[in-house]
Amino acid sequence: MLARWNLRTGSIRTRGPLRADRTPVPVRWHHPVTRSLHWATFASLMVAAVAACSREFVVDRATNQLLLAMHEWSGLAVLAVIVLHLAWRACGCVGRRRAAMPRGARIHAMLGHGVLYTMTLILPVLGWLTANAYNQRPVLFGLLPLPTLIERDRELGYALQDWHIDAAWLLLALLLGHVTVALWHHYIRRDNVPRSMQPYRRQRRRNKARCIFPRRVCMTGSECFLCSRQRPGPTETPDQRARVPPSKR
Repeated sequence: MLARWNLRTGSIRTRGPLRADRTPVPVRWHHPVTRSLHWATFASLMVAAVAACSREFVVDRATNQLLLAMHEWSGLAVLAVIVLHLAWRACGCVGRRRAAMPRGARIHAMLGHGVLYTMTLILPVLGWLTANAYNQRPVLFGLLPLPTLIERDRELGYALQDWHIDAAWLLLALLLGHVTVALWHHYIRRDNVPRSMQPYRRQRRRNKARCIFPRRVCMTGSECFLCSRQRPGPTETPDQRARVPPSKR
């Protein structure tokens, strides 16, 4: 299948099976619990990443300790949310939406989500083990001390810290791939997958919708996934309309 960028209309045009259906696909929204857990995991990962990176530029000891505590709390929040997310997927039959997908796409989606969830679960566990190896006991939100998983071992702590950093970079690569696939679903397949995972459902009047993107970027597809603005159809001049018989109008 080939794809090319149309400079006149600012849209991606494809050749092959994907061009057969140009009609907009109705949005099949995920369950509110699924969307809440999805964005809670993303927010916790962002806080943990920002706190960890900010420590490299902070000299004050008190501020550095505060950032470390924020990193630990957000990492433990990621662990708690991802466990709830996995339990919800198992009990809520979230994967049932993939039943209508082709077999190859269904296998790829299952493998991709499996690797992403596995790395999101392993990353905070490695951080927990690293803290224990340095003879530190994480305290959840400064109130609930967590159990010690391993004994003090500084050499093991160095190795666990390196694994923790490598796992963080690998998870970042997986997240970028996840975003890329979501954009491919929206701009190439046009099946409204990104809109189905929006944190909330907005109801806007289409004729007064405003978008943060320029019109050429907003109107790349048949419908913008942010403001729901649809591409206007072709207009007819009075001369063209006069040539159409009244019975076919």
